[in-house]
Amino acid sequence: MSYLNRFLNITGKAMIGILSGIIWTILYVYIIPSIISGTGFYMEEVSAYYIWIMMFFIITGVAISLIENLVYKFTLNTLTKILGFWILTKILNNGILSTTLFYQDINMMVTIDFTIILYLIGIWTISTIFIDFCNIVSKTKT
Repeated sequence: MSYLNRFLNITGKAMIGILSGIIWTILYVYIIPSIISGTGFYMEEVSAYYIWIMMFFIITGVAISLIENLVYKFTLNTLTKILGFWILTKILNNGILSTTLFYQDINMMVTIDFTIILYLIGIWTISTIFIDFCNIVSKTKT
């Protein structure tokens, strides 16, 4: 393989990793919390950490796309998914969201328990990790 083809291959994989990192950041840090915050409930502020979270997802996305070893790739991918779920859990205040409502000169505190939604997202995360593990086992047997 010529140097140019190798350079283009590595650059293409790195770009896919950067795009993957940006997509995971948008999903875990913006889309899911935006859906929940649309209800008007208070969530944890992580705006000071957005750049670090985005950099984490981008760097791990690039590393996952460039690593050839299946075990290392699986380990890093699992770490990314678990940390992404943890960040989402922290943003959503561990699933307990509350707000204050003013109704007819009465100040009411409303709390909603979104832990079932977090459980479903956690089950989805674990199932994707399990599917990745099954893919690695099937690739190593052949």
